[in-house]
Amino acid sequence: MTVIKDELRSLVGVRAFAAGLVVFWHFHLVLDVLAPGVLHPRAPVIAAFLAVDFFFMLSGFIMAEKYLHAMRRLSWEEARHFYTLRFARIWPVHVALVVAFVAFDRVSGAVLGGGVLGPDAARWTNTVLNVLMLHEVPPGVSINIPAWSVGVEVGAYLLFPFLALALVRFRSASSAFATAAIILVVGAWAYGQLFPQRDMFAVTLYVVPWVRIVFGFVAGALLNVGWRALRAGRYGPGWDVTAVMALAVIFTAIVVVNWSGPLALPVVAYPFIGLLVLACAGATGVVGRMLSSRPVEWCGRLSYSIYMTHYLVMIVLETVFIHTGADDLGLPVRLLLIGVSVLAVAATSVTSYYVLEEPARQWIRTWEHRRRQRRSAATTMDT
Repeated sequence: MTVIKDELRSLVGVRAFAAGLVVFWHFHLVLDVLAPGVLHPRAPVIAAFLAVDFFFMLSGFIMAEKYLHAMRRLSWEEARHFYTLRFARIWPVHVALVVAFVAFDRVSGAVLGGGVLGPDAARWTNTVLNVLMLHEVPPGVSINIPAWSVGVEVGAYLLFPFLALALVRFRSASSAFATAAIILVVGAWAYGQLFPQRDMFAVTLYVVPWVRIVFGFVAGALLNVGWRALRAGRYGPGWDVTAVMALAVIFTAIVVVNWSGPLALPVVAYPFIGLLVLACAGATGVVGRMLSSRPVEWCGRLSYSIYMTHYLVMIVLETVFIHTGADDLGLPVRLLLIGVSVLAVAATSVTSYYVLEEPARQWIRTWEHRRRQRRSAATTMDT
């Protein structure tokens, strides 16, 4: 399999903003102790919710960009290679967080008399399901809350070699874009059925994540197929304008929902998330330069570690602050602790990336490369 080495830098950078929205929402765990009432929950939770859908669409887009050409025909060897590369990308950090969460739960239970995991999550059988990345299959429960998306992402990866067989049949940008638009509109309708003006979390536990990954991942992959078919129109400042317009629609929808009625998802924003992914890929103006800048791109490369580690950091800090009476401290001290909390999230993410995520990924990729070389050599000798 030939993998495109030069990643779309703007799509690397934009991951930082999506991960940041999720962190911003979960930061309420700290703020509810140190500054209760400061963070209004409605807008952040909606933005964080949609940020994960952005990740799903972005994932489909990037998988098609990097691997579709090599998967034009169904091949176990190419599928195995793809699975190994994706395993190297997501499993090391995921399993490390599972172990860390279980360890903290045990320590918290022994020292404070109560763990941080619920009874279903704390079962040893559930730990096994999490390690195997089967926690989004009944009766699994995600131990590291943000990792629920990893559980369904694995399903998308498993099916991608088969999805690729359908994707390569699209010959024109218009057909791919039209199909993606239909999927996005139907996805928005599905959201409307799942979240009919009620609590966004009062839904069937195992249905919603799979619905979200199916619509998001497939739409993202189709958008890439259409985008690549544009050829000369793939890049240009017009995409920057499109990105700003799509973001404006999404932001407006969030604000409108935020100020009207019970907490609900702005379904009208869903198709525009796909448009935003597409526009960020082709932007070459101000938006493209910002997303491709070195600081933003660096944060984008850290985004998986940010996304996966921040929740444990928040839980640990919340537990410490509650049991040390930090909420009774003076305002300057509490502001200092908020700043320390931000630094703790950043430091943990950087450490995770450079100490665990990247070394583990490179080690597995090197092992896979050598395996492929040995196989190629054996095939040559046989012929």
